[in-house]
Amino acid sequence: MKKIITLIAALAITTAFFSCASTDKNDEVAAVKSESTTAPAENTVAEPILIDDFEYGIYWEAIGSSWNDGDQSMYCKSSTAWGTEGETSLECTVRTAGAEWEKSGFFTSPLETNWTGLTKISFDVYNPNDFDLSLTVVTQAGENWEAWNQIDAQIVPPGETTLEFDISSYQHLEFIQRVIIYQFGAVPQQCEFYIDNVQAY
Repeated sequence: MKKIITLIAALAITTAFFSCASTDKNDEVAAVKSESTTAPAENTVAEPILIDDFEYGIYWEAIGSSWNDGDQSMYCKSSTAWGTEGETSLECTVRTAGAEWEKSGFFTSPLETNWTGLTKISFDVYNPNDFDLSLTVVTQAGENWEAWNQIDAQIVPPGETTLEFDISSYQHLEFIQRVIIYQFGAVPQQCEFYIDNVQAY
C-alpha cells in the first residue's frame, strides 16, 4: 500500500512538472507570436524642404569681395521679371575679370537646417543671355562648419532650365549652415540670371 501511495505521488509530481513546463513553453510561443504579428513601424520619409521661393523678401547675399577669394558676384535682388513659384525670383548679377576659373556665389542660411534623409536639391533658372552659364550648389555643414559639400556644375543654356543635383553623398546633412549657388567660369561680360523655387527633397 505504501508503494502504491508513493507511486501515485511520484506520478502527480511528474504530471505537475510537465504541465508547468508546457505552460511556460506555451507562454513563450504566445509571446513570440505576439511579437511577430505586431505591425512593423512605418518607414519615415523625410519631408521636402522649400528653401526659398523669394516671395517674402530676399535673404540671400552676393559673396563679392566679402570672402576675399576673388569672387566675381556683384549683387542680388528681388525681381518680378521672371518666376516659376509665384511672381518673384532672385536676380543675380555677375561680372567678369577674364579669368578662366572665375566663380560668382550667392548664399543664404536656410531656415530648415536638418536635411537628414534628403537626397536632392533643385532650383529653376532663367538665363536671358545668348551664352551658356555653369551653375552648381554648395553646402557648408556641420556644427563646426567642417563640411564643404560641392558637386559638378551643370550647363545652363539660354532660356528656362530646372537643375537637379544629387546630394546623397553630402556630409552632415543633419546641420546645413549655408547654401551657396555658384556660377563657375568666366562670362563674356557683366550679366544677370534668375533663380526660383529652391528646394531639397
